[in-house]
Amino acid sequence: MRKFTTTLMMLTAFAYGAVAQFFDYSKLNQTYTPLSGATEIYKDSVWEDPDFFDILSNPALHMPLGFEFQHNGFTLDSIAIYFDGIVFLTDSVGEAITYEGDGFSVTANPNIVMVPTSLDIVDRQISNSGFSKISYMTEGNAGSRIFKIEYDQVGLHREYDSLKTNTSFMSFQIWIHEGTNIIEYHYGPQNISDDFFVKENTVALAVAVPLIDSLLTGITLSGGPGNEMADYVNNTNLEVISNDYSGVAGDGVVYRFAPQQNVSVKEKSAKSNWSLYPNPVQRGKDVMLMTSPDAETYVLLDILGKVRAQGKVVEGKISLGELPRGQYIMMIQGEQSSISRKLIVH
Repeated sequence: MRKFTTTLMMLTAFAYGAVAQFFDYSKLNQTYTPLSGATEIYKDSVWEDPDFFDILSNPALHMPLGFEFQHNGFTLDSIAIYFDGIVFLTDSVGEAITYEGDGFSVTANPNIVMVPTSLDIVDRQISNSGFSKISYMTEGNAGSRIFKIEYDQVGLHREYDSLKTNTSFMSFQIWIHEGTNIIEYHYGPQNISDDFFVKENTVALAVAVPLIDSLLTGITLSGGPGNEMADYVNNTNLEVISNDYSGVAGDGVVYRFAPQQNVSVKEKSAKSNWSLYPNPVQRGKDVMLMTSPDAETYVLLDILGKVRAQGKVVEGKISLGELPRGQYIMMIQGEQSSISRKLIVH
């Protein structure tokens, strides 16, 4: 299992201006429709995850949108597949970004990193358990076209590694909308034989934008299906972008990321920098809410979504009482904004 934080840490920032475009998250329900008449990748071969060098050298892993996607004054026009379910929305001719890894340094043009899942996926043909495919298409009329890429009934490497079977599978699509510049993750039929195979998942959207001293900003989901919590994050608190989404979204679930307009870097950075201290916190101790002058109330949820505590924030302090040890989601409401953070009680 790869850590998504590694992918994010490899990004080098673009030189954007003082105003950046961010995304708002929402959850919808919509009937899942498999792609028909789409172009299939790896049509005549069994596939596993492409590695980074495959992306650079294999034209089949680069796909044109068929239209221009506008973001922060840049024009993005291509898709590149990375490992797991991670996909880049890129500028095929624009300024490149340098990637640094263990023993290598390469250059490419990714700008928006789309992560409907970070689970290690694989073609089910590898174990003769079924057929998996990756395909894409652009449909609709000029001005409102939609690029769609689908991972259809893909298997899970964790099952294959442990059992040499791939009875479990999942299906999902990424939609990229022309004109509105909305990005959506659509989830379809699935068959997960063991919850262990889908633990430590990541669902996120990351954008290469310098926020003060940060390299990028993004939205990451924690919790799991039916208990999703969205966090705005940047490079100063990348520990929030980790494998904290457990499971796979159900058939018909859509996670939508719609661009905000004219949001100042300073405003969004302040929201992203809200933090809890200490975290982890010892059982029975109070926590302080740092860098959040307008915080008014809080709600504390356990991992099942049950409210375990709630009340007012008094001079930045939150009294938790004798909570059981474990992981929680702290939801903070301010006068003009709200945020959620993971809290660990020892």
